[in-house]
Amino acid sequence: MENAVNRVAAEAIGTFVLVFSGTFAIAASVKYKDSVPGLGVAVAFAVALLVMVYAIGHISGCHINPAVSFGLALQRKIDPLMMVLYWIGQIVGALIASICVWLIIGSHTNVGVSKITGTTSQAFWAELIATFLLVFVISGAATDDRSPKGGVGLAIGGALLVGGIFAGPFSGGSMNPARSIAPAIIAGQFGDLWLYIVAPLIGGAIGGLLYAFIQNYGTATTAKTGETE
Repeated sequence: MENAVNRVAAEAIGTFVLVFSGTFAIAASVKYKDSVPGLGVAVAFAVALLVMVYAIGHISGCHINPAVSFGLALQRKIDPLMMVLYWIGQIVGALIASICVWLIIGSHTNVGVSKITGTTSQAFWAELIATFLLVFVISGAATDDRSPKGGVGLAIGGALLVGGIFAGPFSGGSMNPARSIAPAIIAGQFGDLWLYIVAPLIGGAIGGLLYAFIQNYGTATTAKTGETE
């Protein structure tokens, strides 16, 4: 619980940057007739995450996503109480971002609400698998002391971009309950919100636990060690 206020504040700021960047791109596209293509939205989210990894990763770990905090808590890499505080900071940051999008765009219903564009089943599995990928990569790139650290932001941002590309056509590629909760609250649109909470949390749990399984320090080796044996 050391430096809890600093860490939670960092999570709130990071989540604000992530949610504002991506949902503003979505809202601008709706308002100005596809001015930002789907790939552009995915890039906006991914680059926002990438830069925040370098900005606050050394303060809070740059989870900025309740599913990430959940997946790391299951690996015992964050205290459960701190996870809950992170969730609060993340949702507050996301809410402020959605309010800013509303004030700038001028419509409380056009704030980047997560929407199912495929079937419910397709959207659920797309969100689950994309979040699994994200948390699995974060677990390896950011929390394992054997991993190369210089490109951690690129790895994590790349994972979000890949997930956004393949999940986007079916679910919008949220992978983040806070990112979906905040616009839903501002717009008053809660119909599909359950999916954007449940699927990422399950995907994050699987990604975290699966990495914990393969991480076993007694059996896993680095690539360098493996090459010399």
